[in-house]
Amino acid sequence: RELLVSQIIEADATAELVARITHAPNGYSIHLDKAAPDDNTFTHNGRVILALDAAIAQELANRTLDVQESDGSTALELR
Repeated sequence: RELLVSQIIEADATAELVARITHAPNGYSIHLDKAAPDDNTFTHNGRVILALDAAIAQELANRTLDVQESDGSTALELR
């Protein structure tokens, strides 16, 4: 969660923007977007930081968003 928050802040995002997981050609992608009223959302310190539409939420129900650190870099990974 801290990684998502820091990435949103680094992108100079407003309080309205959140990270969103969507389909991509090679799996999934994370980008900044506004949360929709019918999204499944996840909060950190009272702020929504992640939004998933119903289809993505169902697909990822048994998956975990994890942080991988390697050679001084940090990346998000779905497991």
